[in-house]
Amino acid sequence: MTTSRWLGILLLFYLVFLAVTAPARLAARFLPPGVSADGYLGTLWSGHVDRLQVSAFVLGPVEWRVQPHELLLGCLAAHVRAGLPGGRFEARASRCLSGTSEITDLEGDLPAALLAQAAARQGVALEGRVRPRISRVLVVDAWPVALEGEVRWTGARLLAPVEMTLGELVARLGVRGARILVDLDDAGGPLDLEGQLVLVRDGTWHIEGSLLPRRNADDNLRQALSLLGRPDPEGRYHFESGGQLQRH
Repeated sequence: MTTSRWLGILLLFYLVFLAVTAPARLAARFLPPGVSADGYLGTLWSGHVDRLQVSAFVLGPVEWRVQPHELLLGCLAAHVRAGLPGGRFEARASRCLSGTSEITDLEGDLPAALLAQAAARQGVALEGRVRPRISRVLVVDAWPVALEGEVRWTGARLLAPVEMTLGELVARLGVRGARILVDLDDAGGPLDLEGQLVLVRDGTWHIEGSLLPRRNADDNLRQALSLLGRPDPEGRYHFESGGQLQRH
């Protein structure tokens, strides 16, 4: 074995030693702008923060554990577990020297009310549980080249500006070239949903589909659907919209 290879191996072991023994608070140096944390415990290798704030969104506690075998492949990977107000999520996340980022085995359970807060939608109140199950997201050059998973909204209800029960709604995620595809469906309940949302890399988006009130739909839901116009001969209300996302 050459001297340079031995030096490389020694350097790797030294870096691993530093990660195992270095205090977790050193992770603060790597946080991007707009992200802050406090209550550090443990080490860079296996650590914990009581609170992590991303803009106005707060997570905590957040725990991580680095997966050492990935270092041999030129990647920094860790299993991450985080709490949310009334919820939680966990995933495996990695970043490689090649510039790729990957998230796998993401599972979560959070109150739907957080979605309205995160979107800063004044006067909108939601009820139910949102449960993402994302098996894989691979990001290259700030765009997902692989995306597999779904998000379910169980016990879906709109509480404001008008109260109505929606049932269980499903969004199945995928990507095809420069387009992120979100297939919209339902898993039973008063609302029959069929549709698709398309987000293009240049920031344009388009959504279309149709809605049908089932026999157990309440009057508020039927009245809201009637605002979409006349139904087709099968009683379905069609919708379509699109636009351009603002980039910051």
